[in-house]
Amino acid sequence: MNKKFIFVFIVPIVLLGIGTIGFHYIEKLSFIDSLYLTSSTITTVGYGDIHPKSSEGKIFSLFIMFGGIGIVLSTLTYIVNFIVEGELKNIYGGRKMEASLKKMRNHYIICGYGNVGERIAKRLRESKRFDIIVIEKNKETCEKIKLTNIPFIDGDATDEKVLLEAGIINAKGLVTTILDDAENVYIVITARSLNSNLHIVARGSSDKVKEKLYRIGANRVIMPDDIGARIMAESLTRPYIVDFVDSMTEEGDINTEFISVKIGSCSKVKDMTIKETKLGETYGAFIIYLKRNEKYLNSPRAETKIEEGDILTIRIPKEYEREILEFIGAKI
Repeated sequence: MNKKFIFVFIVPIVLLGIGTIGFHYIEKLSFIDSLYLTSSTITTVGYGDIHPKSSEGKIFSLFIMFGGIGIVLSTLTYIVNFIVEGELKNIYGGRKMEASLKKMRNHYIICGYGNVGERIAKRLRESKRFDIIVIEKNKETCEKIKLTNIPFIDGDATDEKVLLEAGIINAKGLVTTILDDAENVYIVITARSLNSNLHIVARGSSDKVKEKLYRIGANRVIMPDDIGARIMAESLTRPYIVDFVDSMTEEGDINTEFISVKIGSCSKVKDMTIKETKLGETYGAFIIYLKRNEKYLNSPRAETKIEEGDILTIRIPKEYEREILEFIGAKI
């Protein structure tokens, strides 16, 4: 506990106790009258109805009086500073966050800071490549977010004004992780109406909700319970495959990562075969799959030609990420 806090709040109580006991024995007053006399002496109110009559009592009251003045002033000063500084911090912090939100471009909005939302925020932040903003309406959870220094808005993500405050017009993506399916549906509808180009990932709890979220504008719907069950089943029946998949993620291999790039008209690898790009020879990169229109080509052959509009998902060494992106083209 803060020592200053102890001084300004505990010491006055101790002084009040000492004064009450002292006046009780010196002036032969009741405990109530002694407490009353001590309080009026410390606060310098001095109504005059009760006062020390003996010389000992008067001398004792002088110590209580001068000691009380210093302690009361210190307590009041501490309280005022605490209130004023707290308000200034809130005002300054709020304005600073508001200014940073206005500057944000191509950022990601996370709706809900529960178990899933917190992990998403942590993962995106640790990558140091993405700007994020969290929207959370639970007051206690907001206090928790403050400790992380993650930009956040205390509000309801179903409210259009809150989404606009989070910069949804200039955002690149939004993920809603709220447990309530109805809220997720409403957030997706509102977000899609505000930004037609926004990449939206939504949480769902059933196939019925999943279909509805896709219909109203979600780009991807994730059912954590379903995915968790699949992984646990695979871990039970085919543990080595799960180990292999884990080894290909950042948790398993901190030196490699996955990227997805869309081949534009100016890309250097457009109309090249995979072999001709020499991505593997030059950078140690490996093309996991190629998406063309709605079809996926897993582990495409070396002679597969890369066309404009193709989306490549590649496992790359982190040290060559910039060079690979510059060579291939725009990142998704």
